[in-house]
Amino acid sequence: MAAFFMGTRPAAAQQQMCGERNKVIDLMKQHSGIEPKGVGQSQEGHLLELLTNPATGQWVVMISFPNGTSCYFNSGDNWKELKQGHKT
Repeated sequence: MAAFFMGTRPAAAQQQMCGERNKVIDLMKQHSGIEPKGVGQSQEGHLLELLTNPATGQWVVMISFPNGTSCYFNSGDNWKELKQGHKT
C-alpha cells in the first residue's frame, strides 16, 4: 500500500509517504479494491481516514490535509467489521 503514496522526493530524504488524495484513492480502488470506510476530523482540520476492502481484509489508515495531500500512516490485513452492539 505504501507505494501509492510515493512522491517525487528521493527515498533517501526519508520523507513521509504522501500524494494527492484523489489520485491515491483512485489507485487504491483500481489495484486493491480498497475504498473509504470512515473518517474523523481533528481540531486542526486534518482527516484521519480509514479505507478497507472487506472481501480481502486489507485496510489503510491515512491522514489527509486541507490542501488535498494525503499521507500514509499504516496498513494491514485481517480487517473485520463489527456488528452494531458488538462488545470488544
